[in-house]
Amino acid sequence: MTVLKRPTTLLLRNKPTVFELSLRNDGFFETAMTLSVDDGENQGGLIISINGQSLAGNIEYTGFKPEARFQDGQIRLVLFNPDFSIRAWNNTAHLQHVFVQYKPISLHVWFLARNDDNKVLDIRCLENAYGYVTIWWDASTLTNGHYRLRAVTECTASIHEMPEGIHSVQSMVVPGVIDWNPPRQLGFPEPADGIYDLGNKMGFEFDEAIQCSLPLRFTVQLKIEGVDRVFDMTNMVVVCEGRTVQLSLRRGFSWESVNGRKARLELYCVEDLHGNEVEQVLVHEFTFANLNLDASVVMVSGVFFNSTYIIEYSITTSNTFKNLDSNIESQIAAMVGISIERIHVTDSSLTFHLQQGTLQQLLPCLLMPRLQYLRTEIQQI
Repeated sequence: MTVLKRPTTLLLRNKPTVFELSLRNDGFFETAMTLSVDDGENQGGLIISINGQSLAGNIEYTGFKPEARFQDGQIRLVLFNPDFSIRAWNNTAHLQHVFVQYKPISLHVWFLARNDDNKVLDIRCLENAYGYVTIWWDASTLTNGHYRLRAVTECTASIHEMPEGIHSVQSMVVPGVIDWNPPRQLGFPEPADGIYDLGNKMGFEFDEAIQCSLPLRFTVQLKIEGVDRVFDMTNMVVVCEGRTVQLSLRRGFSWESVNGRKARLELYCVEDLHGNEVEQVLVHEFTFANLNLDASVVMVSGVFFNSTYIIEYSITTSNTFKNLDSNIESQIAAMVGISIERIHVTDSSLTFHLQQGTLQQLLPCLLMPRLQYLRTEIQQI
């Protein structure tokens, strides 16, 4: 809904105040619409009506057809005369033409825009009752690229000597992009060799940037042979960036369930930044690597844990110290989301960062043989 005209004077008793609205169906299908108001006859005594019909009850619009927005090879342009209320183009005697012009960004020459009948777009006499002009520019012969668009007036030349350019006024210049082609798959999808191994990539790459704004518009499905589950956008990690869509299974899944199995990856409805959609479904079939899981080992070192120090850590014969490795194994299993039986700590060492006020508490435990000597030194200091 667009407000085309609103009152410019004060509201007076028994004098109607008129708003002019434009209702437009921006969808793709014919639909129905209902106009309603919470209080058609309000406490101030105002009565709201639409084209003479009271809005005290709902007004139903059925068969509300969508406005034509796109035609093959054509671009819809809407222009407005900001001075329409005081001077319409058609009522200005010395105004001869209002042309629409365009140019590629790399050129300095402006060209006249034309319609599908190859007629120049002169919009001087095309204003509607509200000062708007809606036309279609035939751009089907233009190649992909960046363009500039403007409206230019042309007036009758004065009999007097006037400065150059005074007989013409141009609108602001509007930048735009013409792109007729959908994105195309670049190269072979990952994994390119058809075998998905640990650390491999899974995904597609395209020859131009694709639409990655959230929520994502495309759809992904991964079907694995013999697995009664479909992986999709809800249970996979999906990273869309620039020209690529990268995918992976979420952490915690068991490789045993996919080991050596065939898979089919499908990608639907990919669009570029200008709304061109890939028409076909992109499919990539591959096989998960058949690994000897019993012999598979991953070594990780340099893992640090933020843990509270307790006195028993200083006594190597204590149960707390003996259970340190198993406690670390359980923490790693919880973080990674796998069974604790699959984790084995081969070496662990204790390093503690002391906070202020903990020195006297820790020295007796960690440096027992030198305790008396240290106490003496501290007292002397």
